[in-house]
Amino acid sequence: GMIKLSLQQVGVSFGETIRVPSFLPEGYSISDVRINQQESQNQEVVLTITKLNAPDILLFESWMTGGPFRVLPTSDQSESVDISGGSGTYGKWAILNYLNDRNTLWWDWIPGSMAPGPFPYYELELSAEKTVPVNYLISIAKLVH
Repeated sequence: GMIKLSLQQVGVSFGETIRVPSFLPEGYSISDVRINQQESQNQEVVLTITKLNAPDILLFESWMTGGPFRVLPTSDQSESVDISGGSGTYGKWAILNYLNDRNTLWWDWIPGSMAPGPFPYYELELSAEKTVPVNYLISIAKLVH
C-alpha cells in the first residue's frame, strides 16, 4: 500500500532502484522511506523498519557512481561478518561495529555482473540499538536485493 507507493516515489527522486530486504525478522515491517539530502554527498535513502514495542532498525542506502571503494568506518569493537549467500551480494564481508549506543553493519553491493574499471555500487548500512539482536541485522543484510 502506502509504503510501496512511497518506495516508487522516493526511487524516482533517488534515481536508482531502492534495495529492499526480501526478509525481515518476524513482526518487523518497513514503515517509512525517505531521502536524506546530504551536503556535498550523494543522496541517501533511509528505510525505517519497525516492530511494535521494539526499537527501530534503520537501513541507509547511497549510490556511488564508481571510483575506489570507500574505507568503511570502524570502531575498536568491530568484526567482519560473512554475508555471502545473499543474491547479488558483492564480496562476502560486511563490517559489524559495536558502537556505544548502537550496532551498525556496513557493506557494499553491486547489482549485476562486475564491469572492469570504475563501476557504480550501493553503500548500505543497517543500524539499530544494542537491544536488537545482531543476527537480525545480518539476516536482513543477506537478503537485500
